[in-house]
Amino acid sequence: MTGSTARALLPPLGAYLLVRVFLLLPGTLSGYDTLRPGTWRRWDSGHYLSIARNGYELFPCDSPNYPPGSWCGTAAWLPGYPWLVRFGPRLAVPREPFAVLLSAAFTLALLVILWNGFLDATPSRTNTLSLLLAAFFPGSIYFHAIFPVSMAATFILLSLWLVREEKWVPSGLAASVASFTYPSGLLLSPICGGWAILRSRGQSWLTLFRRLSSTAGVAALGFASVLLLHHETVGAWDAFFKVQAKYGHDALHEPAGTFARAVGPLFENVADRNVPGFQTLLLGALVGAVALAMLLRRKEVPAFDGCVLATVLLFWAFPFVIGRGESLPRSEALLVPIVILTRYLPWTVQAALVGLAVALELHMAVLFFESALV
Repeated sequence: MTGSTARALLPPLGAYLLVRVFLLLPGTLSGYDTLRPGTWRRWDSGHYLSIARNGYELFPCDSPNYPPGSWCGTAAWLPGYPWLVRFGPRLAVPREPFAVLLSAAFTLALLVILWNGFLDATPSRTNTLSLLLAAFFPGSIYFHAIFPVSMAATFILLSLWLVREEKWVPSGLAASVASFTYPSGLLLSPICGGWAILRSRGQSWLTLFRRLSSTAGVAALGFASVLLLHHETVGAWDAFFKVQAKYGHDALHEPAGTFARAVGPLFENVADRNVPGFQTLLLGALVGAVALAMLLRRKEVPAFDGCVLATVLLFWAFPFVIGRGESLPRSEALLVPIVILTRYLPWTVQAALVGLAVALELHMAVLFFESALV
C-alpha cells in the first residue's frame, strides 16, 4: 500500500473499526451478539427484506389500529436498498447477512468520501475530530442495521461532493440514487439545482438548462422512478402516499409542535424516550450553533459551505414538517454532512461533541437492541 493510499483509506477504516468494536459494549449490556446478523434486524427491516424477497405489496388494512380505508403493504419503503439485498442469494449469501454487509460497506464508504472529498485526507486535530464525529454521529446506530440509512447518507454526501466539483451529471445520478433509497433524498434536487444556478451566473441560458436538468432534473427522477415502479407492480402510482397516510404523513405539520413533542419526554422523564429526546435537542442546538458561527464568520465562508448548510437545514426540518416524530433518530442520522461545517466551531467544542456522540451511541444502541426505538 502506497503512502497516499494509506492516508486515503486507513483513517476512515480505523474510525469504522473503532465504532464496531465500541458497539460490542451495548450489545453485551443488552444480551445481544453484534456479530450475529439477526441482531441488526428491527422493525422496518422486515419490510426491506420482504421487498427483496417478494417485491411490493399493497392491500386494504384489516386492523382496528388504523382508520377505515387505510392501506397496508410495503409500498411506503423505497426500493434502492432492498434491490441490492436481492443480490445476496445470487452470491450464495442469505439476505439477512448480506443486508448487514451492505450497511457496513456503505458506512465505510461514507467515511471514505468524507475523509477524502471534504477533509482532503489531511490528518489534523480538526479533521480527526470531524471524522470521529461522523463515525459516532447521533442516530448512526442505524448505519449498521438492516436499514437503508447508511446507503442514503453515502449518496447524499457523494452527491454534494460531485456537485461541488461541478460534475453535474454524476451529482444528479448520485442524488437520484439517494431519492430512490430514502424519501428525503428528494431534497437534494433543489440543493443541486440551486448550486447549478449559482455557478451558472454569466453563462448562457442553454448552459443553465443543461446543468439544471443534469442535477435537479436527474435527482428528481429517482423518486419519480419509485412512483412508476409502484404503478407497474401494484397498480397504483400513489401507493407510497396511500400507505404513508395512515401514519399521518399525508399532510404538513407545524414543525415547532413536532419538535416540542420530540424533546418533551426529556423534560417529563419518560422512560426510554429521554435519550432520543436529548439527541433531537442536541442536534437542534448543533445546527443552530453552526449556522450562527458561519454567520459571524460569513466573510470567510466559501459559497459551497452555504450549500452544505442549506442541505443540513432542509434535512433537519423535513421530518418535523411531515410529523415524523417516532422514527426521528433515523432521519437525524442523515444530518451527518454537518460534520463538514463543525470546523467553524472551536476544537474544544468539536471534542465535546465527539464525547457526547459516543455517550449517545452507547445509550441509543442499547435502546436499539432492546427494541425500545422504532
